[in-house]
Amino acid sequence: EAKQLILTNPDTAVILLDVVMETEDAGLRLVNFIRDEIGNQLVRIILRTGQPGRAPDNVVVVNYGIDDYKTKTELTSQKLLITIVTALRTFSALSQMLEMCRTLELEIIQQRQIETMLRSSEMRQRKRVHQLEQSLQSNQKSAESDPEALVQFV
Repeated sequence: EAKQLILTNPDTAVILLDVVMETEDAGLRLVNFIRDEIGNQLVRIILRTGQPGRAPDNVVVVNYGIDDYKTKTELTSQKLLITIVTALRTFSALSQMLEMCRTLELEIIQQRQIETMLRSSEMRQRKRVHQLEQSLQSNQKSAESDPEALVQFV
């Protein structure tokens, strides 16, 4: 059910996740699904457990892409509020940075397109200058061999 919810709502900001649900490690498998399978690095995952021995914090923090780890006994209403507000602020900051990255990527693409157009225009202008130089040289040679032609040209 949690997999379907995150797939349906990819802009989820915070997940408060229990380790032990339908199986001993269902929460940890869900973390792997979110981070590795669907590649959602933005959602803040707060792991909470009533059985810290089954998922020791030092192992879980190192091996899983979680953002915080709380035991049920330490998670008072005040600490829960602080944890959620902090996670929301982090999500917001990461979202803004991601948007800035996307904007910069678009600007880079636009700059490359402009550079390509400028190079193309420069090549056309160089070709035109070369043609004009050849025409001028041809006219100068004609004028040197036939001064009357120069008067007609002017």
